[in-house]
Amino acid sequence: MDVLLSEIANRDIKNHLIGWFGSYSWAGKAVAAIGEWNEKRLHFEPVGEPVEMKQALTPEKKEECQRLGREMAARLLTE
Repeated sequence: MDVLLSEIANRDIKNHLIGWFGSYSWAGKAVAAIGEWNEKRLHFEPVGEPVEMKQALTPEKKEECQRLGREMAARLLTE
């Protein structure tokens, strides 16, 4: 993940939106790491609340993912 985020940061892309999610089975750090990358290096405009889930997708997490998708779609349609 660090390699991908580094590549994105090195391109110096401006004026983009970001919404993110992650899943884990042992120690969840991806969602927080993406948020930190965005604050320190990417500076994209966050949309919605990040979603983090442990192991299997629950109905509640599915709804959170769908909400994040709807929020991103709404923002993209207003651009």
